Amino acid sequence: MKETNCDVIRDLLPLYEDNVVSEETAQMVRAHLKNCPACREELRKMRTPISLPPDEDEEAVKRFLEHRAEIRKKQNVKIACVVSVLAVVIAFCLCYTLIPRSWDSISHDANPDWIMGNCAMFVFRGDTPKIDLWQIDEEYKYDAVVINEVMDALRAGSYRAELRNTLNYTPLGKFLDTSTKGASDIVHLYLVRDNEVIVTATFYNDYSHTVQIWVEENPNTFFYHTDGAVCDTLAALMKEYGVTE
Repeated sequence: MKETNCDVIRDLLPLYEDNVVSEETAQMVRAHLKNCPACREELRKMRTPISLPPDEDEEAVKRFLEHRAEIRKKQNVKIACVVSVLAVVIAFCLCYTLIPRSWDSISHDANPDWIMGNCAMFVFRGDTPKIDLWQIDEEYKYDAVVINEVMDALRAGSYRAELRNTLNYTPLGKFLDTSTKGASDIVHLYLVRDNEVIVTATFYNDYSHTVQIWVEENPNTFFYHTDGAVCDTLAALMKEYGVTE
């Protein structure tokens, strides 16, 4: 590890000597020089005046200046590469999380034959929490009006992806902790086609309006943020058409 650190410090020494590095980098170099005799010797050699060849030896002077310029050019290229990579990563993260997506794009254009669902509302009566539950039963699951209203509510919103979708996928079933998120309603939807569930979506009506979605064509679960109106509309539909237990 020390050898690697020394290589980095020696690359930085010309910039450090010219006082063109940040204060944080300068402090790192000074701390390393304090404990590394080899790098201190390298800096000493760099600071030692170089006896240039006689004026008549112009070719030797030219080679010396070209060599020094080439070293600095390589160092600048390294710095530029690091900065460019960081800029690309930051731009990707911003685009991935800020560009809105449609419901059809995140559900892979799922068109269900029928819909099942339920809505759980967390309420406190006195000091005791209670869950009021509504669910779409057999009477309404094939109802075209219900299906159209639910699909219209889903398509009315925009969905912004969470960055964790690109890093780590959470298996379906690991739901949010409503006690800390403060969710007032949780709506579960099951979109069914040919008697197979093709999309499972859970809407958390909390401060972030998180959507947890699983699509049949992908084995992973994805997370999005949507508009609060989507969660409110879905909860209202569940309460209007669903039966309470």
